[in-house]
Amino acid sequence: MRKRESIWTEREILNNIKLFYEKNNHFPTAYEIDECNYLPTSRQIQRKFKGLINLRNKLKNIDNPDLRKGDQRSIQMQEINKRSLELENKLSKELVARFGEPFVHFQKPINRTKRRYDFYVYCKNTNFAIDVFFPAHIRSINGIINIKLRGGDYPERELKIYFICMNSLFNQKSLNQITANKFTKLPRNIELVSIDYFLNRIINLYKPYQLV
Repeated sequence: MRKRESIWTEREILNNIKLFYEKNNHFPTAYEIDECNYLPTSRQIQRKFKGLINLRNKLKNIDNPDLRKGDQRSIQMQEINKRSLELENKLSKELVARFGEPFVHFQKPINRTKRRYDFYVYCKNTNFAIDVFFPAHIRSINGIINIKLRGGDYPERELKIYFICMNSLFNQKSLNQITANKFTKLPRNIELVSIDYFLNRIINLYKPYQLV
């Protein structure tokens, strides 16, 4: 359990940030602070100490106090992009293996806009589209979805569209909870699913054309 907000001191917070570094070999992000029981919440730090960057600047031997920039952020993004590409390639192979290469279109334009579906699949019973994303943290999923929906670039209301979360750390149960709690509900034709749930369940709902 966290201590009450009123008894946190700056020295204590700095020492505990150092402790986090010793355990994890990197300084905590806002999300990690919120999950750490020996630090106050990132919002409390922002309010009482004028932000995480200000606190990190007070620690000695920190080359990059702003974790949104620099080497650490670059390494994190490279790793995320690598895993995302590997999973996207896996999904591509699974789609082609089931539906046939002529019926799986990659980066198909959405109604003559600049936006594109990552995959558009032609099936016997009905077609469907896929938009993939790889969130680093579950708290970023809502924001990513809102960005995808912004501007109304999904005009085909009868087309089933799957927003596939490629990070396997987040299972279908947690994604269903996010969908249920959204203030602005997803359109009926759009479904938020995990990569595992899609490959194990949803893909089997669609019937492939038979190649002659």
